Amino acid sequence: MSAHLKAILSAVLAVLALSLIIGAAVISSHVTLGIFLTTAALMLSPFAGVVMLACGVIGKRGLVNRSLYSLSGMLILASLAVLIVLPMAQATAALVIFIAGTAVGIVAVQTQATRRA
Repeated sequence: MSAHLKAILSAVLAVLALSLIIGAAVISSHVTLGIFLTTAALMLSPFAGVVMLACGVIGKRGLVNRSLYSLSGMLILASLAVLIVLPMAQATAALVIFIAGTAVGIVAVQTQATRRA
């Protein structure tokens, strides 16, 4: 994976996490912005989780890197399951799980060896 692609993937995961955090934080004062950011993060996160799980299954780089990809995908998808199953009063648990999943995903992307030309 090239350094440019690693930077783009890490930025996408960071933006996804920040949009959920900022959306949840500002939803009480700026309702439309909060709903837009939160909904965007919740609608795009299943794709990120499935891609991370697929990278964990298909990846050929090493056991640790594949494990990090799989853990990231499972945490992202688990946070959505927590939001669906538990009442919204306990949404902070899902937020913490989501942030942990995106952070592990960024670590997985950054620890992958850079392909040399």
